[in-house]
Amino acid sequence: MQQIRTILHPTDFSPGAEAAYTQAVALARRYGAEVHLLHAVASFGRSLVRASDEIAREPDLYYRQLWTAADREMQAMIARHE
Repeated sequence: MQQIRTILHPTDFSPGAEAAYTQAVALARRYGAEVHLLHAVASFGRSLVRASDEIAREPDLYYRQLWTAADREMQAMIARHE
């Protein structure tokens, strides 16, 4: 039987994803595995980004804010399961 070493948990920060993360952490503890948490931030490209005046002025700032918010959510999710 293969040993479980790594569990990848993609999340959208929904309650269902939180429940699934709880199960992933439980499995990781049971089998001595690591959990890798993943959240994807969509990049819509410059043409669609221009659709919003706020985003069009500073698209890099907009994406940096999205990434920062996602990182904050992931850190909070991890902390709730330590």
